[in-house]
Amino acid sequence: MSETAHALYEEAYSVQEQKSQARCIRTRVRDARAGTTGAAARWPFELLQNVHDAGPRSRKERVSVSFKWDGTTLLFEHDGTPFEVQEVAALLSGGSSKEFESEDNTGRFGSGFMVTHALACCIDIAIVITAAGQLELAGLSLDRQGDDEAILANV
Repeated sequence: MSETAHALYEEAYSVQEQKSQARCIRTRVRDARAGTTGAAARWPFELLQNVHDAGPRSRKERVSVSFKWDGTTLLFEHDGTPFEVQEVAALLSGGSSKEFESEDNTGRFGSGFMVTHALACCIDIAIVITAAGQLELAGLSLDRQGDDEAILANV
């Protein structure tokens, strides 16, 4: 394959990969909101499972978790281990950064966070990230409404 053809292929593959990612997110959000998957009852446990998998910060024995509801907004907070960059990428893409058959984690399919979309298609996140050995606070707004193109634009 020529260099030109290979470069065009790489570009086309990247676009296709992004479209597939958007379709996967759209499907998972639709399924979570449909009420047929049990997501409406499962989302608190999925969030707790994610915190459990991450575990406590160093020199702590436990993770503190709170759910706060003011009638319109649900706030979920925990003081568990900060996210690694690859975990943030998995969260935003609707995937999982865990080993598929790992015995160290309770979840495996990366669907845990996606079931929170049973509550809303738009979610704001404040997240502590470990990047190059430094802790950073990032704010994210996920808008998972619309078609594949709209979702892709918001990834």
